Amino acid sequence: MAKFFGSHLERKPVDRTVLRWLTQLPDTFYVFVELQGGDFQVDFLVLKQDGIFNVEAKNWNVRRAHLDSDWELTDGRQLHNPVLQAREQCDRVGHYLLLQRDRFLSRELADIFLDKKSEFKVFPVVAISHPKPPASVPMHPYFKIFVRADQVKKHLEKFSWEVDTPAEHRHMKLDKQAMLALAELWKLQRIDPATLAPSDTPASQAPAPELQRASVKAASATASASAVTVTDSPYQYTYTVTGEAFYGRSRELEIIRRALVADPARPVAIQGLQRTGKSSLALESIARHVGENKTAAVLKFDFRRLWQEGLKQDEDVTKELLGQLSEAPAEAKADKVRGAFREAEASGAIVDQRRLFMQALKENRRRSKQTILFFDECQEIAEALVEPKHKTFFSFIESLCKDEALGLRIVIACRPTFFELQPIKHINLGRLFEIITLGPLEESAAMPIIDRGDAWLHFDDAAKQRILFLTGRHPFWLQFLCHRIFERWVLGRVPKVDRAFVDETFAHIIKDPGCRPQFYLLYQEVEKDEFAFPLLRHLAETVKEEGAPVLTSDLTGPWQDKKVLRAALKPLVDNQIVTVENVPQAPAVRFRVEALRRWMRPNLITI
Repeated sequence: MAKFFGSHLERKPVDRTVLRWLTQLPDTFYVFVELQGGDFQVDFLVLKQDGIFNVEAKNWNVRRAHLDSDWELTDGRQLHNPVLQAREQCDRVGHYLLLQRDRFLSRELADIFLDKKSEFKVFPVVAISHPKPPASVPMHPYFKIFVRADQVKKHLEKFSWEVDTPAEHRHMKLDKQAMLALAELWKLQRIDPATLAPSDTPASQAPAPELQRASVKAASATASASAVTVTDSPYQYTYTVTGEAFYGRSRELEIIRRALVADPARPVAIQGLQRTGKSSLALESIARHVGENKTAAVLKFDFRRLWQEGLKQDEDVTKELLGQLSEAPAEAKADKVRGAFREAEASGAIVDQRRLFMQALKENRRRSKQTILFFDECQEIAEALVEPKHKTFFSFIESLCKDEALGLRIVIACRPTFFELQPIKHINLGRLFEIITLGPLEESAAMPIIDRGDAWLHFDDAAKQRILFLTGRHPFWLQFLCHRIFERWVLGRVPKVDRAFVDETFAHIIKDPGCRPQFYLLYQEVEKDEFAFPLLRHLAETVKEEGAPVLTSDLTGPWQDKKVLRAALKPLVDNQIVTVENVPQAPAVRFRVEALRRWMRPNLITI
């Protein structure tokens, strides 16, 4: 039988059916139950020598399961797609493991996993444990949905890394020591899967289920600081947040609200760097609007799917959207919508699919139903523009925006480069959109993020101000730096986090090669720009004092040519890497995130 590990399971709901399924695995498997990290939460993380799996357990009575849209239950409710949830969690766990590889792998293995990071994947699995599973589930070679124990067991035993490499030549391997070290890193202990109690505790001493439920609230309220582990981190920095977890952006939320309720509605574009909260803001705005307009149908497409999964040659994005519209809740359905989808399925002509989609939108409007389109990561269409159907897609969206009869609400999230793509620039799509550029958070919104961990860390005021300064109030960096502070505090416990503790933590981050991706996301968009990136390097070399600006008149070399300087500065300003300030002597340039300047200076030779 597999080996099981967990922590504080008396306070967590565990799917006992899937747990029993996993006990059928051989003893070479390690199963971490209800694993929580700073930015992930996993029902079951299953490890073997040549693979890691995130098993998302759902005890749902499912009418229809989908790979990339909400699931419909037999009672008519729609719940968030667990496949997408499992995929997101896989990315977060994989990212965490790569960052922490030196703490549970040997030096040689850590280097191998870093070199093969593109092949290192945590595999997503959704296990439906309801006694009445759906009659059919979608098939996909990578994203798996199972409804029986034997299916789960067979998949976990068969699926592995480096599948195309002969076994004797495979390098990505986890031995027993690595898996035990990872359990220790996460402060997990061996448990008995039958009782969820520590395995060295007799079953008779395990608390009864009713006592477990009664003690949850009290246990969470009285847990001592000594029980806190790194996996309890309140800082979550790698995925979208909505609802109670959403902080700040009140001005942007109000702008989007007004645009969505206007008649006719105004399309909204949210642009900004990676991890500035574009998707979170879009989804939170849409959720609030749908909360007030119960009949609204939300159609989503993430353009990363074009290179992650792709579309068939004869399929347009509109066919995908039409499929979502035909699967909307019963009260928003119409025979014409279903008929249009069946026609689109049979049609191999892109123009027909778009025509049918527009007809379905008109039918929805005729029945006084709202339709909201949400396109995420729009800049990812760039590599697909060689195909005519993708090159003309946003021209089609432009025509939808201008058709008031459709009553359509459109929200897109993108990086600034999207509006610079030639087909987008050619039609000047931005003229139709209410464009919101996300920059740093206001201090009033940034401070509550820091305060999430204050119950344990007891920040003093100087520490909080230091965090705001180093991160430039960038949403991702606020969460990331605070998480690393929390991690050091758990391992070293100090009575209070002061400025020195913050600076020491940041010094560790600068020296940690595994943190390079966190800095890279700040300048990734301009790395290939022949003018912008050299200027950024020059600024990092020139600005020697914290938070100091540099006058453009003091820049040397090619930057003395104003035309060259303008060409180099524009991408840096558009991507909010630097800001230009008006001072009496001359325009001055300053880094928006001090952390980037501090990291670039010792790394100028290698970047």
